[in-house]
Amino acid sequence: MGPTLGLTVEVVEPVVVGGRPASSTRIRQAVGQADLREAASLLGRPFSVLGTVVAGEGRGQQLGFATANLDLHHEACPREGVYVGRALVKDVWRPAAVSVGSKPTFGEARRPVVEVHVLDFADRIGGQTVEVEFLARIRDQERFPNQAALAEQIGRDVAAVRSFFAECAGPGAQEGP
Repeated sequence: MGPTLGLTVEVVEPVVVGGRPASSTRIRQAVGQADLREAASLLGRPFSVLGTVVAGEGRGQQLGFATANLDLHHEACPREGVYVGRALVKDVWRPAAVSVGSKPTFGEARRPVVEVHVLDFADRIGGQTVEVEFLARIRDQERFPNQAALAEQIGRDVAAVRSFFAECAGPGAQEGP
């Protein structure tokens, strides 16, 4: 029918990854299961989300780990948990600890939010669009008995992010992920 209408039709063979065709369904399943390696393999790059930084309650700042709270642009998101990530902020990729969850320590039972703690970064970025790549899963979300215990765990999460990037930049490495 294409030639009849003066159109050129080109058949493109499916991209096969792991012996099966790559598809949006496979990507969504991998992301939903937090299988970041599979998602990256299917996408040809790390899985990422895009969102606008919106005001939060300021709890991260109070705990010593300021976060950018993202209002996602209708994006798929990995299951709740804490992740090693990279955030594209002001045209620079920066290491980040990323939390996807419903803030269980504070007893909030609403849809999961994406909170991004950009390491070694203190500029205000409210209202800006930020892209966040998910590189590795650190742990599940959990409820802590108090804010001090939560702050201690966030400190360990940030250390895990630093360790991840230090390993990527080890001997013989070109650049981070």
